[in-house]
Amino acid sequence: MQNYDVRTTPSFESSIRKLSHKYRSIRQDMEEGINTIEKFPASAVAIPGYAHCLWKKRVRNRDARTGKRSGYRIIYFWQPNTEEVYLLVAYSKIKKKDLTKQELNNLLSQLEDHLQSFDKKGKAKEEG
Repeated sequence: MQNYDVRTTPSFESSIRKLSHKYRSIRQDMEEGINTIEKFPASAVAIPGYAHCLWKKRVRNRDARTGKRSGYRIIYFWQPNTEEVYLLVAYSKIKKKDLTKQELNNLLSQLEDHLQSFDKKGKAKEEG
């Protein structure tokens, strides 16, 4: 079984930090969701209109005790037939129903900027 290379982005890390103020178990909950993505990135729902590149994964929220339906969502970028998965953002379904098309486009733009700041070896490009 192949494990995919799951990478976080600054926007994902920021969203986790914000959620962790309210939800104490978020890191455990996210770990379970990320482990599933790492093994089966296509196990989530492809977001319509993004050519099977943007995906939405349901994750249980232990603190809310409402199940996956009212849990967290992880939005990530993955193109089938590639090994890299980029976690873009996490949010609580209790606070926000869905992301808007503009929010999704902004996340893609941020990912593009993030990737351009790194060379192929994963090191930050030198300025100058």
